[in-house]
Amino acid sequence: MTELIARKLRHVAPDTNRVLLDDVEIRVCGSDRIGLAGPSGSGKSTLLRSLALLECRTTGSIDLDGTRIQQGDVPRYRRDVAYLAQRPGFVAGTVEDNLRLPFQFHAADQAHSANQKFDRSAAVDRLKAFGRSDAFLDQDVATLSGGERQIASLIRSLLINPRILLLDEPTSALDADAATVVENVMQDWLQASGDRAWVWISHDTSQLKRVADGTWTMNEGKLR
Repeated sequence: MTELIARKLRHVAPDTNRVLLDDVEIRVCGSDRIGLAGPSGSGKSTLLRSLALLECRTTGSIDLDGTRIQQGDVPRYRRDVAYLAQRPGFVAGTVEDNLRLPFQFHAADQAHSANQKFDRSAAVDRLKAFGRSDAFLDQDVATLSGGERQIASLIRSLLINPRILLLDEPTSALDADAATVVENVMQDWLQASGDRAWVWISHDTSQLKRVADGTWTMNEGKLR
């Protein structure tokens, strides 16, 4: 069963000496639906990026399934714990090029690569769930709207089959109907396995009530 534990996460911005995380402790288990709220600049994104090992925390440790995560564990860890930025980044090319990209990184891990190959039919199935046709795969990412970029990022993460999703305002660029579709797809993803969980940032309190069973609140780097 998935169990992610972070202890005493502290992060001080090197340029301003501002404390972005202040001795935060969290526990995420399989089937958890956790909301994350708080004012802008309170440390929400920093927390998720730290959990994804994308932010260089000053102190603290992260354990996954009872194992302390070390530097050499990062590639495999990021397959299990995936972070989705509010404004996703892409390389030049098509949507399909960008969906394939994580699998090119995984191919270096021979023990894992046999089960981690890009499956175009699986991508098409995901697209249909989000109300998109397979023609979306051929679109140049430079032409995508903000909402389309968020959908492409969600599909990219779902295809690598993570156990924990760290979602940073994943529907902020979508209209209400499209956001509802995303919420429903994500709920189906969660319910498909008792080993999956998410932490979902949103400024929309009504959305947090739909997607979370409990909400953490960040304020000035502290979790309450």
